[in-house]
Formats: sequence, C-alpha cells, structure tokens
Amino acid sequence: MNTIDFSRSTYAQIEQALGALRVHVWHGLKQHGPCTTAVLATKLEMSILTVRHRVTELVQIGLARLVPTQRRGHEGVYEACTVDNAIALQQDLVNHEHQGELRIQG
Repeated sequence: MNTIDFSRSTYAQIEQALGALRVHVWHGLKQHGPCTTAVLATKLEMSILTVRHRVTELVQIGLARLVPTQRRGHEGVYEACTVDNAIALQQDLVNHEHQGELRIQG
C-alpha cells in the first residue's frame, strides 16, 4: 500500500486512496469496534483473512489501533481511529526520520 498524505487530503480523497475494502473494514471497526478481527469478519460477513490483512494495513497508516488493555484469548482487540490520529502518526514518523538523519549527519 502506498503512503497516503492525509494532511492535504479531503475525506473523499482519503476514502478513494484507501480503496473499497479498507474503507468497508474501517467503517466496520467504527460501527462494531472495539473488537477482534474474527468478530469483525463475522459482522461484515467477510473472510477472516481479508479482514485481518485490511486491519493490519489500517493500523500501519494510523486509521486503526490495537487496544493494549483488551485481549480475547490470543486475539488482539482493535478500534478505529480518526483521520486526525493518522495525520499525527504520519507526523511522528516524519519527525522520527528527520531525527535519524540528523544523528547520522552529526
């Protein structure tokens, strides 16, 4: 999945960049979460493998997160995040990259 610059995008542009499956899973997490990927797959009537992969992608771009205090057996519990959370995550990553560059140069 390519990087999405949320800070300069409208909501419609973000949804278009995410693709239909990710948007469907993200909206499902907003409606049914926090929940496990197994529960979400059942609620969305989708394959668990498809849902797990989409949730992983959403976590990577900041639109979902693992709820650290909740677990159901060996499964993690996930919740949807806002676009503002994704922007903050991206900014943190950019800042971290710049710090690494400064350390190398210094």
